[in-house]
Amino acid sequence: MGIETMYSVNVSQVATVSFEGVISDIGSKDPLSFATVQLLHGDEVHSILSKDNGVFSFPSVHPGDYILRITYVGYDRYEKRVTLKRDTKLSVKMVPSGNSLNEIVVTARESQGLVSSSKINREMMTHLQPTSFSDLLELLPGNISKTPSMGQV
Repeated sequence: MGIETMYSVNVSQVATVSFEGVISDIGSKDPLSFATVQLLHGDEVHSILSKDNGVFSFPSVHPGDYILRITYVGYDRYEKRVTLKRDTKLSVKMVPSGNSLNEIVVTARESQGLVSSSKINREMMTHLQPTSFSDLLELLPGNISKTPSMGQV
């Protein structure tokens, strides 16, 4: 007769589940690459970025109640309470935020100090009547502009 030892292990403390999903734009259905995905459980935070195809994956989390938070530049924050009891897959549609820029104006002004800078305003651009960005570079100190050669260093 041998000596037998019995071990008791609480399976809920050892077992883990996977949680994965895909993040896309609600209108275009395009995947959102590199969105920040967080699973929050009390003080515990699991955080990852979605892949190029919008897919995210938490391969090993403990079962329980979590808050799923997804953020992406130019989109409203997504939050949802999720209960993970078994392996779960989720599709998330992100809504673009109302904050967008219609026009960006870049200006520079001539400095009176020892540095070399100039102000390029709309009047100067109208006077020059540029057809390309390199035409605008003619207004910069030194007047150096040339067409880049993409085949050379």
